[in-house]
Order: sequence, then C-alpha cells, then structure tokens
Amino acid sequence: MTIRKGDPWGEEVPQPNGLPCFSTARAIGRAVESHAQQPVKTPFACVTTDRHVLQLLGLEDHKRDTCLRIPVDIVAVDLTTAEGRSSVVALDTIEVGDGFFHGDWVLFTNTGYWRGKRIASRAHPNDGRVDLVTVNHAMSIRQRFLARYRMRWGTHLPHPHIAITQVDSYSWDGPPRQVCVDGERIQAVTAIRIRVIPDAVTLYV
Repeated sequence: MTIRKGDPWGEEVPQPNGLPCFSTARAIGRAVESHAQQPVKTPFACVTTDRHVLQLLGLEDHKRDTCLRIPVDIVAVDLTTAEGRSSVVALDTIEVGDGFFHGDWVLFTNTGYWRGKRIASRAHPNDGRVDLVTVNHAMSIRQRFLARYRMRWGTHLPHPHIAITQVDSYSWDGPPRQVCVDGERIQAVTAIRIRVIPDAVTLYV
C-alpha cells in the first residue's frame, strides 16, 4: 500500500537472516529482474546499504540492533534500441540525455536524490509515483553549474529552465539518446516507456 502524506513509513523489526544484501540500487534492480516476471505479485525482499535510501531515512551513521522494514516502489523501464527491445528495473534514477550539463536532460527519480544531492524534495520511494525533472537546452553551462551547487541546500528551484512534476507512467520516442538506469548506461535508445509498480520490493535497512 503506497504511503500517504503524514503517515509513518516502515516498522522496526529484528535483523533478518538469510536475505541477500545489496549495496547499490542497480544490483537490487538486477535481482528483481531475475526474481520474478510479476514483481507486484511476488515482492522481492532484501537487505540494502544503498546510500540514497539511507540518506532518505537519515540512517547513514545510525547503529541499531534492529532494522527498518520498508515497502518500496520500483520503476519498470521498457527500452527500444537498434538491437531490439529490452526491459529493466530501476529503484533509484533514470536519466535520459547526455548528462546534466548537455542540452535537454530528463531525470526520473524515485528517491529524490541524484548523485548524492536532493534534487526533488517532494519525492518518496513509496508514493506510487516518480519525480520527473527536466532541464531545458536553453539553460547555460554557468547556470547548470550553479544549480548543481545549490542542490545541496535545495535552492536550485525555482528556475525558468528546470521543471519538476510527478508521474506514474511516461513514454517517449525520438532520435537516439543515451539512457542511464541506476548508473548503467544504455546507448542509442529510440523509445522508452516507464511505469511505477507500487510496493514491489521490501527493503531491510
């Protein structure tokens, strides 16, 4: 069940035994991909030390005898390239374009973080949506550097060339572009379709 504003997230439970442990969002995504064709019906459970999830919970330096059990949404990503179609799972971010400093750039963030910075303050990985951040090609290099610097305080917004909205699905097709799924680069993508799958993973942190 997706979280509602003001509700507590997760519950304290004893440290689990026998669950796989992953240190990156992409590793969790790969495990979910191989775990089941229907992650909604069969939630994947694991222990994680992924820094974005820990940042979100304020647990980076918090030592406990118990752990938090939290439900998390995933983002199913369908891609089309010259080699055909493929499907992957994102837990954290999906980037479309040649990077934040080049031309039009699109970011889908499930946690609200991008490269350790809080780029989307309203994002939550269990609200049934992802935050869509778009940077217009008209934004200068100087303004991009300044915006990235200001992300540490959340003062990069508002900005006339940066827009943020929340979506549960999205489709795009066009000239070949680079797509980066939780840090894994996929070249020459001509079409992308994403959809949020609520409560698909149970994380122990």
